[in-house]
Amino acid sequence: MVPTSSFYVVNPVAGKGKSLRIWREVEARLRHRREPVEFRITPEPNTVAGIAEQAVRQGYDTIVAVGGDGTIREAAGVLAGSGCRLGIIPSGTGNDFARTLGLPQDLDALLDVVSTGNVMAADLGRIDGAYFVNIAGIGVDTEIVEAVNRSRVIVNGTVTYLLTAIRTVLGYDAPMMTVRVGGQEIRGRVLVLAIANGEYYGGGIRMVPGARLQDGLFHVLVASDVGRWEALRLLPLTYSGRHVTHKKCSIYTGSEVTVGSDRPLAVQADGSVVGRVPVTFRVAPRALNVLMPAPLGR
Repeated sequence: MVPTSSFYVVNPVAGKGKSLRIWREVEARLRHRREPVEFRITPEPNTVAGIAEQAVRQGYDTIVAVGGDGTIREAAGVLAGSGCRLGIIPSGTGNDFARTLGLPQDLDALLDVVSTGNVMAADLGRIDGAYFVNIAGIGVDTEIVEAVNRSRVIVNGTVTYLLTAIRTVLGYDAPMMTVRVGGQEIRGRVLVLAIANGEYYGGGIRMVPGARLQDGLFHVLVASDVGRWEALRLLPLTYSGRHVTHKKCSIYTGSEVTVGSDRPLAVQADGSVVGRVPVTFRVAPRALNVLMPAPLGR
C-alpha cells in the first residue's frame, strides 16, 4: 500500500476543454509544492472508471477526479464501498457536486483539501446498479441536459443551462408518469422529476432544497401539470429554491423510487444520460468517502 498517496484522473474534455487547462495549472502548482504528481489523462470519453479502478488496484488511497459531475460520477462508482477517498478538482460545466460540498474555487485551497481535507462518508444513489453522486432526473431536465451537452458553452455553464432551458421548456410536451416513493404513488403529467442526493444542478440551480448527503434518503421533487409559460415563470425561482413553494411542486422522501411512463424517456444523472424508464433508484447509505474542507454539519 502506498501511504497517503493520491492519483489524479484527468478528463480533458470536461467543461468543453476547460478541464485540461485547469489541470496544467494544477500540475504546475503540485510540482511547485514538491508534492508527488501521479496522473493519467483519459484517452477517450467514459474511460475514467477503468483508470480509477487500476489506480485503486495499485494501492493509491485517494483518487482525485479532475473534471465535471460526470467525471466524479464515474470515479465514485469505482470507489463506492472501497474505503478509498475521492478528491475533486471541479473543472466541468456545472460543478454542482463541488458546490454542494462547499469546495473552494482557489486551486491552492483545493489542493489543500486533497492533501489535508476532512473525510465525509456520503450517500450515493443507484440506478439499476450504476451509481450517481448528486441528482438524477427524468422529464424536461433530461432534454435540457442532452441539449447542453451538444451545445457550445456561452459565457459559463449557468448561462448556457438557463438559455437552453428556456428553449427546451417552450417545446416540451410533458409525459404521463407514475412515481412511487416513500409508500406514496404520484401520477400526472410531470414536467420535472428530480431524485436528489444533493441540492444543486444545472450550474447552481437549487432544485431540491433540503436534500442531504448523509440522511440515507432521496428528496424527490415532482413538478406536474405545469404549463409551459408557467414553467418559465418558475425557472428564475429555482436558483434560490423558492419554486418548491409553488402549489404544483411537491417534495417527497424515501430510500427507493420507481418510475414508469406512457412513453420512452431517458434518465439523466449528474449531467449524463444513463438509462431509460422504467427505472428504480435506490440509496447506498454513506458509500463514498469524499474529501471536503470542513464537515457539512448535516
